[in-house]
Amino acid sequence: MRRKHIAILTIAAVTTPLLAQNMMLQSDERSIETLAEYQTVDDQFGFDSRTRTPDAPFDDWLDTTSINIGRADANAAINSSISSTAMQATGSADAHAIFDVDTSVFTIAFATSRHIVAFELAQDTTFALVADLIATSNAESFITLRQDTRFGAILHEYAVTDDELSIDDQITLSAGTYYLEFRAESNHEHHSPAETTGNASFDAAWSVVPAPATTALLAIALMPRRRRQAR
Repeated sequence: MRRKHIAILTIAAVTTPLLAQNMMLQSDERSIETLAEYQTVDDQFGFDSRTRTPDAPFDDWLDTTSINIGRADANAAINSSISSTAMQATGSADAHAIFDVDTSVFTIAFATSRHIVAFELAQDTTFALVADLIATSNAESFITLRQDTRFGAILHEYAVTDDELSIDDQITLSAGTYYLEFRAESNHEHHSPAETTGNASFDAAWSVVPAPATTALLAIALMPRRRRQAR
């Protein structure tokens, strides 16, 4: 009985550094938005806009929103989960706008899917970033990591317009506050004859990479228990 008690104390001691690498979640600014608007030469107007956010900060969130007013339509979607060690999110945004040469004054279609979360680190921590970004036409998809504030200095940025990008990277951050953003956005504003469609999406995972020394110590701490089980 005494040996079992000592083994448990040892495991608790060596797992403390691993827990210290967790992200301390600070703010949740995730959202999806759609907007469509037009005006005709005979002063006919069309307008609709919708914005959706999670019911509670940091909750798992799956949502969509769509609008269609004839000359403009937009759709946005997100599936996002957050924990103290990882964030995973997929998002999409597509929009379509028509400016008719005979009847239009302007046409606007806009859609965006945003995963924006702030977190604090107490010590140096390495993260793995694995993502796919896709965008067509003038739509864009990007990932940014900023320090200190929502619009602070950009430490890392990945972006595509009318292109695709696969990311498999590791990033080490020092103690501090950071803002991580995944975004897909499609924006069309026409004041002359045109018809355009743009689609953008992201599929991203951000996770803590356990420190090698901590992992090794945890394995050593578990060895006595494994030996006893093997007997």
